[in-house]
Amino acid sequence: MPGCVRTFFPLPFILAGLIAVWIASGDVIDGLRSADWPQVTGTVTESFVETHESDDSATYSVQVRYLYSVDGVEHTGDRVAFTRWNHNDLGAAEAVRKRYPVGASVVVFHSADRPQDAVLEPGLFAGALGMLAFGVVFALVGLVLFFRFRRTLPTGADDATDASSAPST
Repeated sequence: MPGCVRTFFPLPFILAGLIAVWIASGDVIDGLRSADWPQVTGTVTESFVETHESDDSATYSVQVRYLYSVDGVEHTGDRVAFTRWNHNDLGAAEAVRKRYPVGASVVVFHSADRPQDAVLEPGLFAGALGMLAFGVVFALVGLVLFFRFRRTLPTGADDATDASSAPST
């Protein structure tokens, strides 16, 4: 494998892993913080399962919107939990949706500092932790490949290739 390919091949792994860690860490931090958030009563205004289809499969996300009031100010929320994973099983998505029928009274957990940040199911969820673990593993694999390829790259390998193709005099 040419030296430049060895150098750059691991970079997408590192970048994808770091992006996943960055996205998931927000959900993990918010999940941890939300366990202590104040609660108010809200009302579900919308509840449905959204289908995301690809060529050979489908995933399902639960969409729930709710109204709640903090200190006389009305807010709209749409976060069920601090996780970004979609369901692969329509039945599992429907089971979540059925917990939040339109018109139902729900407990809404909101940030004391930013009442517009709210969630129906506070705490950490496997989806956020799974994405965090995926990101860490992906970034580590990329780093291991990067340093392994750098270590096995002969010194001046690119120069030697260039020198061997240059005409001799």
